[in-house]
Amino acid sequence: MCSHYQYLKELDRLKRLRLTIPPNWEPPRASHVYKKYLAPVLRRPPELSSGDEAVPAIEILNAQFGLLPYRAADPDEFYKKYDTLNARSETAAKSYSFARPWDRQHCLIPAEWFNEPDWTSGKSVDTKISRVDGEPVMIAGLWDTWRSKITQELTHSFTMLTVNADDHPLMNRFHRPGKEKRMLVLLQEEEWEPWLDATGEETQRFMRQLPAELLKAEPAAPKPSQAELI
Repeated sequence: MCSHYQYLKELDRLKRLRLTIPPNWEPPRASHVYKKYLAPVLRRPPELSSGDEAVPAIEILNAQFGLLPYRAADPDEFYKKYDTLNARSETAAKSYSFARPWDRQHCLIPAEWFNEPDWTSGKSVDTKISRVDGEPVMIAGLWDTWRSKITQELTHSFTMLTVNADDHPLMNRFHRPGKEKRMLVLLQEEEWEPWLDATGEETQRFMRQLPAELLKAEPAAPKPSQAELI
């Protein structure tokens, strides 16, 4: 399960996306992202209508890592009971938390790298995984919006989709021995926009492993201090 990653700060590296960054948008202060931290995700604007040139084709949104479903009664109680950093692609379509987002609320999660524990030595070694070619790691995600009944304040949140990786030459090194191996759904550039537009019936075709030769793994630096997280 991925519980830590570094978001992509240089969004101008996503040149082929028709991305409009609002002038008042500010990146979250912490680039190292953990549970309930804010991070930028990319999505189709929910209000977008066909032929509406006034609305950007893709918008950037600061959202909370760990999906909070729209129908959750209380955020604190929900997060105590459920871990929604990652969503299993095999069961997401029928789950309490992910069923609605699976159908149409797709997002792109741009990252420099993501972190996993390597157990090949017999003990956990924090490892960061990135692309061999130095390009951004683009993770397939789902988003949702929760509204407070008291204040009407909105909380945007997201989760990362995963697939089985028992037979993946690189990603089967991670997670505890004897446990199922999982990996994030990592999208190729030509899949970025199609993923945002995929219907519920089309979603499953994106749920596959990225070939091992496109990825590299290296020991991660020690966990940053609170000051270094900024």
